[in-house]
Amino acid sequence: MSQPFAEGVEQSLMNRWEPLYRSQLHYLITWSTRGRRPVLKARHSDSLQALIRSICEERGFGLVEMATTQDHVHILVGLKPAQSVASAVRELKGRTSGCAATSCGTSATRSKP
Repeated sequence: MSQPFAEGVEQSLMNRWEPLYRSQLHYLITWSTRGRRPVLKARHSDSLQALIRSICEERGFGLVEMATTQDHVHILVGLKPAQSVASAVRELKGRTSGCAATSCGTSATRSKP
């Protein structure tokens, strides 16, 4: 037998209802420079990390950890089940590749030696 709540308490509890289960999926995303060339210098890494942080904040990706080296990038992100992994990877890699290409001089339009 349930006891009735005081006036207003039941409505207050119903307004604060949250699901019983919460989940966040973590993914390690790694990509490298073309041909694993060591073109990411410290100044490039700093701007790349700032861009990745802003993308994650803008898109609602939970950035857990990030590391860059001269030839590749590692990102550990937490996504909600409703967020697409493919879309997150496409967004991160697409927007950072444009930045890296212009600042590192690795543009695909550049002629090959």
